[in-house]
Amino acid sequence: MTPKEKALEIYDKFLDEMIESDSYFVEAGAFRCALQAVELALEFVGGELDVAFDKTVFLVAVKHELIDMKNEWSKPKLK
Repeated sequence: MTPKEKALEIYDKFLDEMIESDSYFVEAGAFRCALQAVELALEFVGGELDVAFDKTVFLVAVKHELIDMKNEWSKPKLK
């Protein structure tokens, strides 16, 4: 899986969490997303030190993909 594909997967998973939580209670949705992030990190990190390092580098790339996605999606749309 590429960092971009992982970024989209995480975004979709958190979007689902926000939709399932009551949209009037953003704090509840944020809490659910935070828990999901921790669960994903715990699931992902298991392994030896060199494997964990490679996974950390991958997660940094995913973080940059998410930032790029947010920046791209928040650009004003030209008519």
